[in-house]
Amino acid sequence: SDQLIEGIDSISHLQTYKGWFFVLVTAALLYILINRLFSQVVKHNRELTSAQKELHENKELLNYILDNIPQSIFWKDVNSVYLGVNKVFADLAGVKSPEEIIGKTDKKALIEHGKPRRMHVGEDLGRFARIF
Repeated sequence: SDQLIEGIDSISHLQTYKGWFFVLVTAALLYILINRLFSQVVKHNRELTSAQKELHENKELLNYILDNIPQSIFWKDVNSVYLGVNKVFADLAGVKSPEEIIGKTDKKALIEHGKPRRMHVGEDLGRFARIF
């Protein structure tokens, strides 16, 4: 009977050790998985930051070029809303900065800045800027 109790205690200890073994193995695997995922996130973050920096530098260069050439330049969407203009175009339109025209149509941009007398019916601000 003592041997039976010792056998049951041994089995009980063995099951406890087996449980702890599985807990430790699972914890180690989770640690490895989380560490790899964290490394990938850090790498992705570095790449994203680098790409954002490069994009910003390219945008700065493009703006520098657009603002320092003597021609007036603008671009619109399919609804004739200004998406961008250079400084020469803004000066010809009579505004202080290109941002004042962005997001507006010809009619709205001209009315707000007192230029409609110089325009003919159906003429857009882009054509007006080319006239000068």
